[in-house]
Amino acid sequence: MFRVAVTQMNAYSFDKHRNLRLVGRLLKASSKRGAQLVVFPELCVTGYSVLRNAVRVAESVPGPSTRFVSSLASELGLNVVIGMVEEYNGGVYDSAVLIDSSGDVTGFHST
Repeated sequence: MFRVAVTQMNAYSFDKHRNLRLVGRLLKASSKRGAQLVVFPELCVTGYSVLRNAVRVAESVPGPSTRFVSSLASELGLNVVIGMVEEYNGGVYDSAVLIDSSGDVTGFHST
């Protein structure tokens, strides 16, 4: 059986550090409960109300947020889907990033 944890969290707008600390706690709790895949909400890294000012919080993939989550994914042996604002090729996108249990970014979808 493959166990999936779907998280719900209140992300704080423009406070990536606070949101990533919460992501870390939820990853650890999900791991303890036997999850193999943990799915986070859209824009959980930056908060949802940032879209008008997305360029202020956008980062590349890989970048600081994905490196943080990748490290935990590898440490805990989890596959993770995380939502963030991504800067790519001069544009800013609402992206979902897939990180595998070895900590590698294996896919992402941008809109």
